[in-house]
Amino acid sequence: MIWLEERYNVTIEETVMAKMVEVFQVPREKVDLDSSPQSIANWDSLRHMKLVLTLESAIGREIPIDQVFEMLTVRKIVEVISSLTAEHGN
Repeated sequence: MIWLEERYNVTIEETVMAKMVEVFQVPREKVDLDSSPQSIANWDSLRHMKLVLTLESAIGREIPIDQVFEMLTVRKIVEVISSLTAEHGN
């Protein structure tokens, strides 16, 4: 799968935030790098897993479970996705 960044010149940060808006059903202006389950009311465990599945589909690989549990801010999610895509040459 072609990562959105390559295909549309969209950053990983922008892609993650767009996926969060979609999954958590919040306005874009409510999502920033410091957003977390404490600041987004819809960020529960079920939607967290839906976000993980959505991101895995976007990057074409699984996110290791230990990293899934660390992904509790947008900043950390961007770091994890950046690391995974760099490891695999995407």
